[in-house]
Amino acid sequence: MAGADDPHSLLVALIALRRDVADHVEAEADEMDQLPGVTPEVARHGQARLLDLIDLMVVGAGGHDPIICIRAAGEFERGLRRQHRLETTLRLHSIA
Repeated sequence: MAGADDPHSLLVALIALRRDVADHVEAEADEMDQLPGVTPEVARHGQARLLDLIDLMVVGAGGHDPIICIRAAGEFERGLRRQHRLETTLRLHSIA
């Protein structure tokens, strides 16, 4: 597990996370576009925010600034939970 005692491994893990999240966002883009009204924009905004937070963690890890990483990681976790609830709700309402 990457951590403060191994900044290089943390940076590598964050870059991999960013790639995986970006791939996930791209893979579900068509599905998001099929949602009614303004909901695709709302979902895309949340996805972009998650990617921005990962970028912030990468900057913190690359500059060996654990405070930036910790703050961004906490916000990322909360944002990821919100995004999951949002997308789940949007999908359920688009099926109904």
